[in-house]
Amino acid sequence: MFSLSAKLKDLKDHVPQGFKAADGIKRLFPSKYAGSIMMLNNYVFTFDSGPLDQGQMWMGADGAGRWFFGWWNDGAAGGGWGINERYQAGFVFRWSNDGNGHGTIDTSQPDLGATSCNSGTDAWIAQNWPQIFPASVYCDLQDAAGFESLPDRSYIWTNAGFGASNFTALQGGNCQCAAVFLTLFPFADFYWGHTAPVEVLPIGTLTGSNPFTGGLFSSD
Repeated sequence: MFSLSAKLKDLKDHVPQGFKAADGIKRLFPSKYAGSIMMLNNYVFTFDSGPLDQGQMWMGADGAGRWFFGWWNDGAAGGGWGINERYQAGFVFRWSNDGNGHGTIDTSQPDLGATSCNSGTDAWIAQNWPQIFPASVYCDLQDAAGFESLPDRSYIWTNAGFGASNFTALQGGNCQCAAVFLTLFPFADFYWGHTAPVEVLPIGTLTGSNPFTGGLFSSD
């Protein structure tokens, strides 16, 4: 049986800043939402690509518009044996209300075997999350070695069905990876235990400022 009080307790790290249940839950939904409060079961979205030939990707978002994208490369692009190996990765949400794929592309080209993290808060997510999250995401990890070029980054959204010029970057960008209790995500409950191997986390990521709250990363 759905319990609103229990659900709000579960979502305590993901509600908008300053939210108070005593003022009602309308603020948790888009302004024109008219559906069931049961949709709160989908208020937090997570995605794990699973192990790939090149590495792995993780993505999380919540109804307040916060999003996170982390990925790890295996340092063996195209069998290049360390010769000019390069990586980039990204994702788009499959649902759109404007014909554009909304997502992020990380072109920072992290070191071989490294983990790279991105985060932000985007109003489009907050305004449309009941439709966005059930439709899931499309993500891709691209690599190249030697003299070959990286695949066109537009493949990340065109492979999801959007036109080559139809992409809107989410608000945010590269951030420090959290490593509290072995999770990449700013909130441990985004994806508990799903992380790259500890040995490939960037140096200095065991503590840091939470980009969403300004405080230290915490699992509480």
